[in-house]
Amino acid sequence: MYGIDLEEIDIERLRSDLMDEYGTAAYAGFEAAMVDVFDIQSMDDEEVVQKALSMGYDLNKYRKDRYVK
Repeated sequence: MYGIDLEEIDIERLRSDLMDEYGTAAYAGFEAAMVDVFDIQSMDDEEVVQKALSMGYDLNKYRKDRYVK
């Protein structure tokens, strides 16, 4: 998919960041964003990557070989 090797991406970190972003929106008064938080929790790895790409996330920031925990 998109020439991306999912093994190279820290999917759980990416999922967490997506959930944080939607959770912040929900807290700010956009209750509908809370539905997205629950959707993201149940997405498979490919769906998480697709969601992140659609939101303009730079997946290079989530490559396992490019950051230190």
